[in-house]
Amino acid sequence: MDMLYPKLRKADILVLATPVYVPLPDYFQSFLNRLLPLMNPVLKTMPNGRTRAITNKDVIIKKIVLVSTCGWWEMGNFNVVLHIAKELAANMSVEFAGAVLRPHADYMVPEDKETKKVLENCELAGFQLIKEGKMHPDILKQISKPLIKRKNYIDENI
Repeated sequence: MDMLYPKLRKADILVLATPVYVPLPDYFQSFLNRLLPLMNPVLKTMPNGRTRAITNKDVIIKKIVLVSTCGWWEMGNFNVVLHIAKELAANMSVEFAGAVLRPHADYMVPEDKETKKVLENCELAGFQLIKEGKMHPDILKQISKPLIKRKNYIDENI
């Protein structure tokens, strides 16, 4: 982390990336805990009454983004990591700029037309984030769209 702190302090956008095997992988939680030195120990009460931290003056992070994959079919499997990424952004008093979520990622096949569309949309979302400061919801929806019908997924995995 000592090697990463100077780079994190100079980053405009913090991209959190994790696969979801269980609601929250332990190494992801460990990384989040190690972000604490970027925050000022003095808390601030926000207009909504919630107490939050603010980043240190030498930290220029303005946005946090989540990128995550999982093997399960349902989008709800991302709820825990998505909630934590949003809370981290709020705790650091920065914008949560969206999430690139890919369920049943094991159904992505390199030569498949649908897989190529997903990857193209991931690239487009990245360009949008850098150029416009946000990723368009329709592009994020395309990234997450089913590659297999739920019934077929269940039939193949039971």
